This record gives sequence, C-alpha cells and structure tokens, in this order.
Amino acid sequence: WCTDLVSPMLQLLRFALAQQISPAGADEKFIFLSDVTLPLKPMPVIQAELGKHPSASDFCFLPTTWWFPLKTDNQTYKPVASQWSILSKKDAQTLLERMPEPRSDAPVSVPNVENTSWGDFEVVHCIDEGAIYSTLAGLFHLDRPGNSHLGAGELHYPEEFLQGCCRTLGFQQGHYTKEIDMEILHSWAQHTDLGRVMQSMLDEGCDLLQPVTNCPTCEIIWTVNSVNKICLNMMQRSAFLFMRKFPINASLPGFGEIFVM
Repeated sequence: WCTDLVSPMLQLLRFALAQQISPAGADEKFIFLSDVTLPLKPMPVIQAELGKHPSASDFCFLPTTWWFPLKTDNQTYKPVASQWSILSKKDAQTLLERMPEPRSDAPVSVPNVENTSWGDFEVVHCIDEGAIYSTLAGLFHLDRPGNSHLGAGELHYPEEFLQGCCRTLGFQQGHYTKEIDMEILHSWAQHTDLGRVMQSMLDEGCDLLQPVTNCPTCEIIWTVNSVNKICLNMMQRSAFLFMRKFPINASLPGFGEIFVM
C-alpha cells in the first residue's frame, strides 16, 4: 500500500480478462477486494445488484482535500479514489490499454492525462489511489461545467471520514480524541448511510475502535474487531455489498447464530 498496488491489480485484471468463464457477450464486473474484506450479501444478490447497471464502474472517492492539485493551476485536480473499486468490462479493458506493462524492478509508471504528467501535481497521498480513476476518466476541473463522470464541480465530501461510499462499507476516521470523534460521528450519522450504520453498531456494543499509536487518548473507528448478530444483521440490511476491515482475530457470531437470523 502507498508504494505500488496498481501493478498487481493490473496483473489480476489481465488474468481475469483472459479467462473464458462467462458466456460470450455477457456483462462482467471486476471487483477489487482487500484481504480483510468480507461479502455482506449472498453472491446472487451481489450479482443482481451489480447487474442493474452493467456498463457502470463504482469508485469510492477520498475527501477532496486529499486530491492532487496541479502545481500551476488551483482549478485542476487529479481525483483520488480508493483502490477497492468495481470496474465494468469496458473500463477494465481501457485501463489495461492505457497503463504500461508492470515491471518487477520498478513501481508502475502512471500515463500522462490531459497533457499532464504525474510530476505536474502536488502529491498529497498515495499514487495507488490517484492512478486508476484519472487514467480512465481524466482530471477534475473546478472551472468547467462538466467533468467526465464527476458532474459540474459540485462534489462535497465529509472530510473526517473516508472509504464509506459506493459498494464497500469501511471505516476510516481522523486521528482525534475519542470525544471529538464521537461528536463528528453523531453529526455524520444524521446525513449519510455509512454514518447511520456506524452509529447503530456502536450503540449495540460492537467493537469498531482501534487505538492510535503515540496518542493515548485517541481511538478511531477503523477495524471490525467484534460484532454480535444484531450488528451483523445491520450490515446485511445496509445498501453495501462488502465490508472491511476484519482483522484475522475478529470475533463474529457462530454459524448457528447466523443461520437463525
């Protein structure tokens, strides 16, 4: 992470596209999931939901303050989105056409977008989270009426939380004191589905908190350490298809409890 996840992602795409699994002409989606992600719905439900928009891809954007600004123009940005995206077959093919072949001795090189190179931007976050979307859809221009898939410069994101959009339910919160974090969560729970799910799970006693290194008073909503069957039911009833981050020692309801839900 933050060095080069793009190269292995491209290799996975090449392998997946080469497989003749689906019938000829069938719609396909390519889903990137981390090793700490679990599905929240049965596979037929996931397939049916993603099949409603067969040509669409799903991206989870990070807060706009994390986007890469052009060094010479404060109106132009390289959008930053979570790696855990879902690509349509057309976008997967386009990405492979535009991205260079990975090399074992060097990180992936990002192709020029709209006559700009990677070096033209102030890099404020990981290259892994700035390469895929902009390679497919271009840059974001505040002074233009239309921006690829992004609309007309009217994007607004809560700056304190990340990665809780589109298909994957995931927590990532600013490193504040526990009291401030809870105030932020209470406000955010009134406006977003992710916030409501997070607040409800905490209210039910589920453990989603992780201590912050070098900050004894800080705990952030980050990992799914322990959930009961009520919280599991909340996750399953949400609009999200997947959820992260489950550590290897996460405490989950037993099969019997899940079965009777």
